[in-house]
Order: sequence, then structure tokens, then C-alpha cells
Amino acid sequence: RNVEGEVRCLMVGEKLVEIVHKKPAEGGLSATLESGATYTKFAPDHPKFDKLVQNFKEDIPHIMDSFGRSDEPLPLLWTADYIYGETDDDLHVGEINCSCPG
Repeated sequence: RNVEGEVRCLMVGEKLVEIVHKKPAEGGLSATLESGATYTKFAPDHPKFDKLVQNFKEDIPHIMDSFGRSDEPLPLLWTADYIYGETDDDLHVGEINCSCPG
């Protein structure tokens, strides 16, 4: 389902500040703006992403543990990108980024 793009959760510490659906240009696979992808921004409480946000919030306390850094706080600015699974509610982490979230 790469043609449907990915969903980015933009975070400031533990707070979800924005959700972005990054959809590749027609016939493309890349979800970058340079490749012509369309970015649609949503508020963190948008009903379209209720299940994603609920699951993500449950996972947040475990993220640093999963990197072996349980004694450190979450980065100040970071993103989690999700790719679609079988359904629109079935999203899987494809990338977590704190070195160049943009």
C-alpha cells in the first residue's frame, strides 16, 4: 500500500502536535515534497486517526526502553512515520526520526 503514502506523527517531547498524511504523486512511491507528494495536515484529535493516536499514546512510555535508553527522556522534536497495513486502521511504524524530522 505504498501508493497510499504514510502517516507522520510530529512530536514535541511526549506531546503529539500534528499528524501529516504524506501521499506520493500519482505513479510515484516516494512521499517527499521534492518528488511531488501531497502533504495533508490534521489536528492530533482528528477522528480519522483515533485508533492510531490511542495506540501510539499507549506505546510512548515504552519507546526509549526499546532503544535501550530507559534512563533518558524522549527527544525534544521527533517523528514517528507509519505505513498502511491491510486496512486504514492497520498502521505499522516504518521509522522513528529525531535527527532530521522535517
